[in-house]
Amino acid sequence: MEFAIPGAPTETIDLKMLEDSIHLTAPTKDIEYVSALALGWPVKPDKAEATYEHGLLRIEVPFKDPMEGAVKIAIKARGATIEAGGAIARNAISATKTP
Repeated sequence: MEFAIPGAPTETIDLKMLEDSIHLTAPTKDIEYVSALALGWPVKPDKAEATYEHGLLRIEVPFKDPMEGAVKIAIKARGATIEAGGAIARNAISATKTP
């Protein structure tokens, strides 16, 4: 994402980012730029990189994998099946959590 903030000295730019939002303030001698945005997809703020050149602030941040931190759930199946001859066989299948 990019922000045009001409005239803002690099040392005055304050950029903060969460997984779902970004907040920017950048005072200049004539105006103070302020921006707060909600992001449409979670990002990894600890991996963000920002560069400022010719009045343009460019922020690159990777998206967070939507399954990151997901927990695998063990599935237990219980059921009865009728075998040839009318006998009932009971099946139980269980799975364990895998890394």
